[in-house]
Amino acid sequence: MSMGLTTGARNGMSTSVPDIDDSYALALALANGVDVRGVVTTMGNSMVKPTMVTAQATVDALGADVPVVQGAEVWLPVEAQQTTGGVDLTGTCVNDGVRFMADQLRETGGLTILAIGPLTDVACLAMNFPEEAALISRIVALVGSKPTTVFELFGTPLVDFNYIMDPRAEQVILEETNIPFTAITFDLSSLAPIPIPELERLASSSDPLARFYGESSMPRLEMLKEIDFGPAYPIFDAAAAWHLIRPQDQVCQQAGYRLQTGSPATAQAGETDIYDWFSPEITETRQVLSCTGFTSKEAAGRYQNAILRAVGGVGWSDQDVPLNDESPLRTDEWAAPTEERAARTDERAAPTDEGTLPTDEGVGRIDEGADRAPW
Repeated sequence: MSMGLTTGARNGMSTSVPDIDDSYALALALANGVDVRGVVTTMGNSMVKPTMVTAQATVDALGADVPVVQGAEVWLPVEAQQTTGGVDLTGTCVNDGVRFMADQLRETGGLTILAIGPLTDVACLAMNFPEEAALISRIVALVGSKPTTVFELFGTPLVDFNYIMDPRAEQVILEETNIPFTAITFDLSSLAPIPIPELERLASSSDPLARFYGESSMPRLEMLKEIDFGPAYPIFDAAAAWHLIRPQDQVCQQAGYRLQTGSPATAQAGETDIYDWFSPEITETRQVLSCTGFTSKEAAGRYQNAILRAVGGVGWSDQDVPLNDESPLRTDEWAAPTEERAARTDERAAPTDEGTLPTDEGVGRIDEGADRAPW
């Protein structure tokens, strides 16, 4: 399948230390046959220009022929803006990344968008290029949670960073379009992190690709160690990529949504007044797909192993990588997955290995009739 990727950041620990979980998602997609049409970068843990540097370095390390295009530098205004003369300013969000996605959608006739950062550019596309946005097969986004109080990982409170960086963007997608939407929630993306010893092994590897990922992970890892974050490194974004590759390993269910908006980038970890919740108990909204867990411990281990193999080059063996016993792992609390539910992702066909995966760093394409996504 083909896809487009928009990248940013996932968790609520916004610092100057780079976070390359987006880069792991790109490696996982490419290693598993996703046809990535491009990477559109947006602001996240870093401003967009430093993110461009990280994205390009990742593409170069992977030896991939994937364009990297700059997207949004700032979030959408909380309310639609106009000049003092009443002229609508909706079009001011259009940038090279938005135009790139529009061009790819026209060229391919349809893509899957893998949004692993704030949804700013995807929402801007929908508002300014409605004909092209109508060609989006589906959006697979790293957003949301089940209705709850505070997100916690290893006892550390977090917020949905992708949402609070641009609350209006997600609202535009969910309430002003009918594009099929899949939410890879925090409940899923925080599961099955990579044990720290495995990352340290990558950093000392003789394989150039493994060493790139290992060494690039060290600044963030050192910061997490300083705050006693936990025994493993969350690779949030890769869970969204895995949904395109092996959706049957994830527990997904039709759900409604509830959004509480606020000013962008103001919420602190532990606050609950800005949130995006997904639950089958919410019935007053349109229904989307919400993924909240792995179907089994084996499925989670398969996911971990696939991440390491994607970034490890020839240095990794075929053996399964065991789950760290202290890593969080649970299956979904809504219901045990049935064979029928595990086999499907949304109302469209499950992606094949001929397709691509989109994230906020790029756009990918797929063959006609298959899901396509911008990367």
